[in-house]
Amino acid sequence: MTRLPGGQGCPSSIGQRGARTSRPPRKHQPAGGTSALLYGRQAFSLVEVALAMGVAVFAALGLLGLLQSGLGNYREAMNSSISSAIGQQVVSDAMLAEFDKLAASPATTNYFDERGVPLPNNSTTNAIYVSSAQILPNSISGLSRSNVLALQVTVSSPTQPLFKKTFVSYIARQGKDTP
Repeated sequence: MTRLPGGQGCPSSIGQRGARTSRPPRKHQPAGGTSALLYGRQAFSLVEVALAMGVAVFAALGLLGLLQSGLGNYREAMNSSISSAIGQQVVSDAMLAEFDKLAASPATTNYFDERGVPLPNNSTTNAIYVSSAQILPNSISGLSRSNVLALQVTVSSPTQPLFKKTFVSYIARQGKDTP
């Protein structure tokens, strides 16, 4: 026993310098005759290990389900973002064109890569997105077709048959093009 100031005694597990002394492990003689060291703990039972593994597998399956859902949402967001950029690019190009030539032009098809960049020479190899642009036959009610055109841009993907986005934009005759 170590004496504290004031004469009180307490069981000592603290050595002279304040560090805890370690107790030597207890030796246990198993039935097989070999000695094993026990540190005051017992091993897990087979039932406890099986339950722990079941919980871990259940949690992992839940995370995999969330991962699949997250990847699907990511793909939809990327498709929406890239198709919007493609539609905006096609409409911008049409707005820069001469109004009378645009009104007389047939439907056009352009091919784009996975980032929405037009493919050189409008080649179909490695095309992930396809845009088709056409002038709609009707104009805005109350305005003549000679001043406003409705341009419909449809963006689709040959690699994803269910993906299709359609945009309609109205292009007005600019001041320099007025008759």
